[in-house]
Amino acid sequence: MKVLLVDDEKEILEVLKDLIFISFDNTEIDTALDGVDASILCSEKAYDIVITDFRMSKMDGEEFIQNMRKMDSSKNKLTPAIVLSGFISDAEERLSQFEALTFMTKPYNSENLLETIGQITGNKIS
Repeated sequence: MKVLLVDDEKEILEVLKDLIFISFDNTEIDTALDGVDASILCSEKAYDIVITDFRMSKMDGEEFIQNMRKMDSSKNKLTPAIVLSGFISDAEERLSQFEALTFMTKPYNSENLLETIGQITGNKIS
């Protein structure tokens, strides 16, 4: 499973990366600290799932999701994504035009997040 994690807080990225890596077999995880770097990665590589924060510096989750879905060079136009946010109703409203998005409140419940990743990707928690 190929995963892209996007968050402007490095500590959160590390915790998410470790959680996913130990929970699923055969997992390759890339990380980005902002939507700019994440957009570049999405133009270089196809992912099975993208997990992104909504409010970030440089380029926020809304603009990143728009780029991921609309950029000509994106290899992830249909890739399912989980959007993590402490402002979930705002995120849902602003991204309502895009399909294959799941919204989860931040702080997230690790067990629920892992179950959601498994359901979306068809991978079982190891």
